[in-house]
Amino acid sequence: MNHEHNPVADRIAHLCQFWQEERAKKPQARLIRWLVEAADLPLIDGFFRVESSSHGSVEETIVAMLTNFASSATYAHDLSRHFLEAWQKDAAHDPGLQWPQFESLNQRMKELDIRDEEQTRYFFLEVLAGFKACEGKTTPVFIGLMPQEGCSYRDLNQWLTELTPLLPENIGFVLVDFREKGFLDKVFTKMEEEGCPVQTLELKNQDMAGVYDELMAQGDSNDPQVIFRNCLVQMGKASKAKNVTGVEKWGDRALEVSQSTGDTVFWAAAHLAYAGFLFNMLETKRITKLLDQGIRIGHSGNLEKEGALRAVTLQLYGFRAAYFQAINKKKEAVEWYRKQVHLAREHREPLFAITGYKSLLMITEETGTEGAQLVSEAFDYGWGLDDDLLKATEFAFIAGYETRRLAFVKGSEEKTRVIEARMRELFGQGWDQPLKVQIYDVKEKEKMKLK
Repeated sequence: MNHEHNPVADRIAHLCQFWQEERAKKPQARLIRWLVEAADLPLIDGFFRVESSSHGSVEETIVAMLTNFASSATYAHDLSRHFLEAWQKDAAHDPGLQWPQFESLNQRMKELDIRDEEQTRYFFLEVLAGFKACEGKTTPVFIGLMPQEGCSYRDLNQWLTELTPLLPENIGFVLVDFREKGFLDKVFTKMEEEGCPVQTLELKNQDMAGVYDELMAQGDSNDPQVIFRNCLVQMGKASKAKNVTGVEKWGDRALEVSQSTGDTVFWAAAHLAYAGFLFNMLETKRITKLLDQGIRIGHSGNLEKEGALRAVTLQLYGFRAAYFQAINKKKEAVEWYRKQVHLAREHREPLFAITGYKSLLMITEETGTEGAQLVSEAFDYGWGLDDDLLKATEFAFIAGYETRRLAFVKGSEEKTRVIEARMRELFGQGWDQPLKVQIYDVKEKEKMKLK
């Protein structure tokens, strides 16, 4: 039995204790934020996951919602849908869960007009009140919101300002904010001035780098996997310090120990990791040599039968393309992304194929090459995949490019509606927001070049 302690679990337990101590100081708070270092975000994610499960230890009920904030007009609708879907999934595994109003609410959810912002907001409040009544506890329920960093925090602040005072009794929101950016500073200041109880839980730096070092070092010091993990730690430190010699010293050791095992996958993956740490210095000859050698190792095995080796090899192809892109050799990058897509399609690896297509389209946006033919090729490939598989990909990017293309094709309105309906079903109302942000960033870069 392994008696080694888990430093991540220790820190999450500390967060639970810290929450309880701090919450006792301001129990009436309806809007709470964790103010943390960016590196500590995985711990907050762990806290949400633990407290949203049957293993939670804090007095309050915390329900983590990973729903992205696409817009203030649709957020309540998206939260309601995901909340009801999550309940239905939990109830299917635990017949003991009872919510008498669920079926009625679920039916009304299907009939809800997403364009009616006021109606969707009050429906969301009704869902929360119904859940709280069904739960039957006197302690508060906090809905954990984790919007992606790329969202409009100005709009999110406004949404929180309007919704928080309307929350049913004993229900609140808890979010994550970053100390160095303070995305939620304005809303917390405004609401405190207006008398709405808010609370900031400021977490001291949890030394996640030290956690990872500790985890890497656990195990038999003679075990090749343990030696390799230590090499990764040392390469990471050297790379951060831009110490090429240090990366090469520990990288060469990683290749040596991985090759000694006779495990082709391990050896190929070591080349990928080594090149990744050198990427911080863009050491041209060494990076390309490592990637090319890793690819040769991959092809020396049976890619058709060895899934793990196939995955590492496809990553090496993608890294080769990304490297050329980083040094502004777009033509070569396109060539290698094309190779990655071809290999992925040949060996029926749709996740890698979609990723490769997305990267190709992003280069297209920057260079104006390839064009409509590539968009159609990528879209037609992904459109035929099953919904469950497609949801695990970044196909929404590709679908966004396709709807942009169709805007210039006469008589394509119905096809566009079909695409948009499926994308909303798979990725939510704001399915095309990441593409819009990416296109905006490209245009801004072009403006900077012209100045």
